[in-house]
Amino acid sequence: MAAVRLFAGIRLSTPPLLAALALLLGGCALPWNTIRPAGEAIVRSPACHCRFSYPAAWYTSSANGDSSLPILGLNSYDTSSGSHAAVPSRYADIGIDWQSDPTGQLYLTATTSHFSTLPGRRLTVSGWPATAYATWTAPPAQGGIYMEHVYVFVPWYQRDYDLWLQAANPPGNDVSAPRRVFTRLLRTLVIVPPNAVP
Repeated sequence: MAAVRLFAGIRLSTPPLLAALALLLGGCALPWNTIRPAGEAIVRSPACHCRFSYPAAWYTSSANGDSSLPILGLNSYDTSSGSHAAVPSRYADIGIDWQSDPTGQLYLTATTSHFSTLPGRRLTVSGWPATAYATWTAPPAQGGIYMEHVYVFVPWYQRDYDLWLQAANPPGNDVSAPRRVFTRLLRTLVIVPPNAVP
């Protein structure tokens, strides 16, 4: 059997050396170099009473790691990798938050001109009336982030839903790709009736 001499007289046979090298190189794969699945995937959340489809290449998280928060997360980057990769300069976060609103007053407050000076856009999400607001936090050249919020009140659960997108693509301002993903989520989101399975 062939052997390789390493350093001061240490000998190692070739097959174990190749196996160790393969394991070493496999363990060094970076999260952004991994091949992500193609096509569509579906999130089903009993806590949210909802389901939606999203690109399978994106990453999902529940409560962004905090189980005390009612939130579903969808990210264009891996925030939970073992290497704790930093958020890239080009990224998108999509989330769904919800909170109790027994009389719908929070929704009314959130969708009136008293709450926001931004022009609201009316739309329908999962069969319910919704209001959308979009803005840049600063000019893109100054590191601004594109933000969009869609507010939906669902009487079945006496609950407000806040569907939001945060995206950046420096040095330009082309966030059309993550906006298409967000639009797809809004179009495919189904908030199921009580006692139904998402």
